Amino acid sequence: TQSITMHLTNVYTPARPFQIGEISITANLVEMLRGRGRIPGNKDLRSDSLLAEVYRGVHPDPAAARYLVHRRASFALLPFLLAPIGFCIGVLARDRGRVLALSFCMVPLSIVYLTDFLGETAMRHLQLPIVGWLPTAVTLILGLPFCWRLLRI
Repeated sequence: TQSITMHLTNVYTPARPFQIGEISITANLVEMLRGRGRIPGNKDLRSDSLLAEVYRGVHPDPAAARYLVHRRASFALLPFLLAPIGFCIGVLARDRGRVLALSFCMVPLSIVYLTDFLGETAMRHLQLPIVGWLPTAVTLILGLPFCWRLLRI
């Protein structure tokens, strides 16, 4: 058989006083196992596959693919930039309490996500894939003087 049928009896909903005597649900097993397949898009492809499509000339939007590769590389580097900033915030707020330190930590994270949003908007208008590095560049530019000032000997 290629289909399955479920017969439900005495179906009711506990939230409302509503009761149905019997329901039959039929599903086609072949369609269920086949599925819908992969929805084509950039986000579900690995970076090497995206770049391979771009360099072969078969990708429909090569600028967007390059932007996504730059953005992924940028977000891979961000923990190495945010960790020293978090340490410096902890040193700065060591006598003021954990809640204040956590509140101060929201500033660099907000900057990262704001610049990510601005980078995506700039990519749509300018078609420059390099703007994928914007969160890392701004975090480095703003975080380096902060850490340098606080940790210099």
